[in-house]
Formats: sequence, structure tokens, C-alpha cells
Amino acid sequence: MKNYLQDIEQFVQEDAFHAAEVILQAQKVYSLAEAEKNLWTSEVEDESGRFQVEVLLSSKQARAKIKDGSCDCNSEDNPCSHQVAVWILLRRKITEKAFAPKPSAAKKRTKLTLANIVAGADADKLRQFVREYARRDRQFSAMLRASLISEMDWPEPREKYQSILETAHKTASPRRLYLTKKGVEKYIKITDSLIAKAKNLFNAKNYRETLALLHAYLEKTLEILPGSEDSGQKLSEKIMESFSIQLEVAQSVIPPELKESIFDFNIQIFSGKLPPKIHSLYSWLFSVLVGLAEDTIREKRILEVLNDHLQKENPYGIHFQAYKLELLFRLDMEKEAEAFLETHAENAAVLFVGIEKALQGENVGTAKMLGEKGLNILEGIHPEDKVRFGEILLKIAVSENNPKEIIDYNKKLFILTHDFHFYDNLKSLTNRNERKDLIKIMKMQWEKSPADINLRNTTLRLFYEENQINLIWKYILKYKSIDMLVLYGEVLLESEGEKVLDLYEELINDFLQYNLGPPSLRRSEKLLNRLREIAPTHRYKPFIQSLKQNYHHRPFLKSVLLNY
Repeated sequence: MKNYLQDIEQFVQEDAFHAAEVILQAQKVYSLAEAEKNLWTSEVEDESGRFQVEVLLSSKQARAKIKDGSCDCNSEDNPCSHQVAVWILLRRKITEKAFAPKPSAAKKRTKLTLANIVAGADADKLRQFVREYARRDRQFSAMLRASLISEMDWPEPREKYQSILETAHKTASPRRLYLTKKGVEKYIKITDSLIAKAKNLFNAKNYRETLALLHAYLEKTLEILPGSEDSGQKLSEKIMESFSIQLEVAQSVIPPELKESIFDFNIQIFSGKLPPKIHSLYSWLFSVLVGLAEDTIREKRILEVLNDHLQKENPYGIHFQAYKLELLFRLDMEKEAEAFLETHAENAAVLFVGIEKALQGENVGTAKMLGEKGLNILEGIHPEDKVRFGEILLKIAVSENNPKEIIDYNKKLFILTHDFHFYDNLKSLTNRNERKDLIKIMKMQWEKSPADINLRNTTLRLFYEENQINLIWKYILKYKSIDMLVLYGEVLLESEGEKVLDLYEELINDFLQYNLGPPSLRRSEKLLNRLREIAPTHRYKPFIQSLKQNYHHRPFLKSVLLNY
């Protein structure tokens, strides 16, 4: 084929050209895309169906040649109206691109920098300019104040920072408490210098000033966070950065009153309701508070806050229960802790705390009882938590050298995780008869969730490991999966023979019929190579001949089949 795109009307029959124009007017050419260099694929629809079209051009120039092409409509017309419709559309796109006016080159601009402005400027005039500009631009004024804040005199440092933050808030959002997306960006831009200042103060060991700045910043930012747009990520990151600096201060050698100040501030934040997107801060705050609680008075203050939280509806309530149990153990309130653990045994986080404390007290029996409860009794528990319970129990069974429990927990963990590490343990500990019920369980799981690919692959591998070839064949037939056939077809040849080759041919035919484009051609080659490896010549060659006859109208596929 040596026809040019621009001359379509001269070599295409009038009926085909007219039908192609009707298709284009109805906008029935879909997904036109360049699959490889100069190889275009598309889908075209008319009253007889929807068809795949491929076109190979010589270039993307206005005078491109049509080198090759195909359509799976099986029309006797050559070319068919579907191909012609794609050619016309390609001509339009290429011609428009070729003759579109080129954008004029942007004029080079001199970059205006602070160095260019300041160099050679009169100091008095520069000061006057900055003052006048600050009066006009509130954001610039707020940023300037924030960056120069250490030079300001103020009776109380915290009030100084509160004043700057209030200005930053009003600049970012003049009329309301919460910030828009643009307001969040402004607020961060203005206050970033404050966080940098806090780091410098900490490095200089000026801890009082550091805490005054951080506490003012955190109070204000937590106040405006909940309803601010796009704040969940950006403002939360700044909040966590500030809390991290505060933690470094708390871990430094500082006077007792400063530790008391940090404790009071954090328990005040812990008492409040944090925005949903930073609920994880509760866990962090609890660990900081416990670290700072150097006497029972502070520990009881934390307990009061936890009790207050547990009386309210809070999405983080299950974690507050775990914190309370940990604190009860810490306060040596063992009876209260046992009663609380029994009452809230449906909470996985509570059970983990109970197990940890039981193991610390070498009370292995209690730890096993709580682990079994988490592994076997709790409904709706997260699978990862069940795995943790199982691993704890397995570790205890190994330490006690209890073979029966080791087998039981490896089995349960394999069913939960589908991880063959646990199955390998089972193989070294059991015989085939003892593993039969595991095959039944995995088979039932797969039948309940046939779309779970990981479960499918694990179950098939289990069948293979246990030489359950009949089950592999049953599921390959049931799901007609060519991937399953490629993986396990060879082991089925001895028992199923011709049936395996029949299924291979059927599934390859299905794949070739409904899959077009370069990736599908590469997959086709792999499938045909695999069939050539396992099929005898007298079976393989006629199949290839039938493919060549069935797909003679697909030039790219035909070129692949010529290799066989």
C-alpha cells in the first residue's frame, strides 16, 4: 500500500468514503492513540458493531504514506469504511498540527532580585520605601514583622508571638476564623520564619523563648485548623514540626518549671478535640505526657482527661481505652486494670496492652488467654491485628516448646496471611494427612472470594505443593484462566493430555480475537511459545495454520504468526 493520507479521495471507493464521513459526523471514532512510533490504534462503531482499527503511517508529516493497516470487521471491502474514517481523522489532526501557527518566542526579561534593588540604593530612601510598601501590602508587612520579631521589645515573650500570629491570621483571612486554600498558603508563608526562629532559639539553648514561640504558634494554628480548606496536610505538617521541636526541648536538660510548663501545655491540648485528620497526634501527646509525668499527681491528671474523653463520643475512643489501661497498670491499680481489661476485651488495642503487661510480669497464661481471645473471638477485627495476635501466640508456643500449639498457630497464620513462610513451617512439622483439612479450608476461602487473586495464587500453589493435580485442573476449567493454565498446564499433561492442549488452543484463540495492539502481540508470542514447548508437532502445526487463516486480515498479528 503506497497511498498518501492527503489523497484519500483518489484511491478509496466513493461508498466507503461516504460511509466513513457518516461515522465521523456521528463522532463514532474512539480512543485514537499512537501505540508505537507512527502506529495508530482506534475503535470505530457503526450499526454493525464496534471494531478495532490499526494504521501504520510513514511519518507524522502532512504528506504521510499509509504503509499498512487492519480492521477486525471482516468486511470484503478493502479498505473498509472504518479504516477510511480513521485515515480521514488522522489527516485532519496531522494537517492541523503541521500548519498551526508557531507561538512567538517570549521576550527575555531581566530577573528582578533583591540584590539588584539594594545594590547602590540610598539607606534612608530604602527604609522609607520599605515602610510605604509595608503600609500597602499587609502580607509583606506581616512577614517583615515575623522575621524581625527578635528585635521587638515586649513584656511577655508569648504575648509578642501571639500578636504576630494574630496579625498573620488577619492577613490570611480578614473576615473569618478559618482559612481558604489561598489563606492557608498565606498563613504558612508568613509564619514559616517563626518555626525557623524556634529552631535557632533552641540551638542557642534559649529554651524559655523557644517554648513561648512554639506554644503561641500551636495554640493559634490548632484554633484555625479544623475548618480551614486544604489544611489537613499542610498545616498538620507544620503543627507536627512544632511539636517535634517542643519534644526536643522537653528531652533537654531544662529547669523543672519549664518541664511543668510543657506538661501543662500538652495536657491542655490533649484535653481538647483535635481535628479528625490529626487524630494520630493523640498517641504522640500521650507518650509525651507519660514521659513528663514524674509523679502520681501528673499521672492522675492524665487519667482524668482520659476518663473525660471516654465519656464523650470520639472517633479515637478505642485508643483512649488502651491509654487508660496502660495508665492503670502504671499507677499499680491492678484490680481496676483487670476489671477494665475484662470489660473492654472487644478492643484489640486494649488486649495488646494487656498482653504486653502480662508478659512483662511473666504471666504467660494470661497473655495466651488474651491472645486467643483476639485471634479467635473478636469479630470484625482488622486482619493485621489478628496476625499480630497469632505471631505473639506462636512466639509463646515456641518459647514453651509446645509442638501442638506451634502447628496450630502456623496453620492459622497461613490461613490469615497466605504467606508460605508459615506453610513451610507446617511441612516440616506435619505429614500430608494432617494437612488435608488445610486444603479444604483454602478451597472454601477461594470459592467465597473468587476475585481475590492473591488467595487464588496461594491456593493453587498449595494444591501443587500437596500434589492435588485434579483440583488444579478443576479450577482451571471452572475459571478458564489462561494465566493459571500457563503456570500449571505442564504438570497436567500426564493426567489430562489432549484436554490441556484443547483448552490452550481455545483460550489462545479467545485472547487473539479480543486483544489488539503491541502489548497484546507480545503476550501472544509468549503464549504461542509456551504451547510450542509442550505440544507435539503434529498437534501444534495445524493449530498455527488455522490461526493464519482466521487472522489473515490482521497484518500485525499475521507478521507474528509468520515466525511459527
